[in-house]
Amino acid sequence: MITLSSRSSKPADFRLIKPYNASSMDPDARQLFKKTIRDKKLEYNQVGTLSYVSSFYKYLSLDTALLCIENNTIQFVEPSRWQDKYERRFYEADYSAHTTNPKDIPLLFSTCVTTTRFNEAAWKLYTYGKTGIGVSCVEFQINKFKFRQQLVKAVNDSDRIYEGVVMYCSQSMIDNIHLKEVKVKGVLNTNKSHSRYVERRANVEYLNNYLNLLLMKRDAFKHENETRFFVIKNDRIGSKKAQQRIESDKVYWGETILLNIDWIDIIDKIYINVEEKSWEYQLLSNSLQKKLDEKCKTDSKLCEMKDAIWNNKLKPVPYFVYGKDLGKPLVME
Repeated sequence: MITLSSRSSKPADFRLIKPYNASSMDPDARQLFKKTIRDKKLEYNQVGTLSYVSSFYKYLSLDTALLCIENNTIQFVEPSRWQDKYERRFYEADYSAHTTNPKDIPLLFSTCVTTTRFNEAAWKLYTYGKTGIGVSCVEFQINKFKFRQQLVKAVNDSDRIYEGVVMYCSQSMIDNIHLKEVKVKGVLNTNKSHSRYVERRANVEYLNNYLNLLLMKRDAFKHENETRFFVIKNDRIGSKKAQQRIESDKVYWGETILLNIDWIDIIDKIYINVEEKSWEYQLLSNSLQKKLDEKCKTDSKLCEMKDAIWNNKLKPVPYFVYGKDLGKPLVME
């Protein structure tokens, strides 16, 4: 039996998919957003309630950040490429006992952002195992409304976009959610979580279950406050392949797509964990200045505000995630 919320007929913690109405955008931006969706015959949906904050934060290693800025792209990956096996498990699961329709469990691509500024876990994650310039991390503060506008421009006609806030759950729940029955203190009980997220229910598309599962993460990472974007390619429905991993569980096989994004447009601020005089800082600074100069050549209004945009938004700010320079004596002021 599923426990119902007192405020609605939806199962507690279950998030239904509904169209994103862009009501919080300013009127002109909302009109353009809706027109783009209509002209391209897109779907832009939200899974449950979205975050109300005005900015997203995207963390990238410096080498990846430079490639993205240079090529005006952002990377979306199959969830089989996520590093955490607990995040991959529901994408790689066998759903044949519940559905055989490929539209229920499609191949999809994802990118992750956070609403937490200066997220130390993210600084470390995106540089883990890196060498060279990859050991430096860049934090992009992104205007979420402009990012959504760029995203609908970047995908192909008739593709589908979904945005949802990550739901943090106990590891035990994630371990056992695929089981219809679980033992609790030696007693076999019906697993309510299984029916809530896995079984098909009347008048609810199976994709709701699927995306709810892909938005689950262990509660040890609750501090990350993560939001995920999913893109389902209209021309790729049913092309999801069995995933493979090498024995060391370090390399994951899955596809990647690059979407065109105007980084100059969506950035509100940039932080990097190196000193301003470092060559890593100069690499990032030069890349951003080059892109701003290129855009100014075709946008006279932007050119008039070039200095203000650089100083207030695009000029990287050094941020030392591990604290002050420990090589110097501490001066108590």
